[in-house]
Amino acid sequence: MLKSLVERFLDDWSVGLNRVFRYYQEFMPTDYLLIRCESLDKFLVDKTSTTIIPDMTKDELIKLMCKETLEFYASPIWADLHFLKTGGCDCGGWILTTPSHSSICTKKTKDGNIK
Repeated sequence: MLKSLVERFLDDWSVGLNRVFRYYQEFMPTDYLLIRCESLDKFLVDKTSTTIIPDMTKDELIKLMCKETLEFYASPIWADLHFLKTGGCDCGGWILTTPSHSSICTKKTKDGNIK
């Protein structure tokens, strides 16, 4: 993402507002972060996020977004981040990055419903 677009995005982010981001790490499942704009240069990572990274300055956040390690997902009214990560299943198959979760899931019935 272009730095100018990221800067504009951050400039439009009101202090006190939370936003959900996808956090990508190589060879790891996608995580979801709930980040709060605490001030114009301080962004706090909420403890309900599916992974914990340190709080960030505006410059650090710009670097992550420009490298596409961090991607805006939503402005949450609701945000069950663990559901976003696991798809609502706790079998552990969500860790696979392929669509074969349903074939190994022991918690689903043949029609795809969770037992």
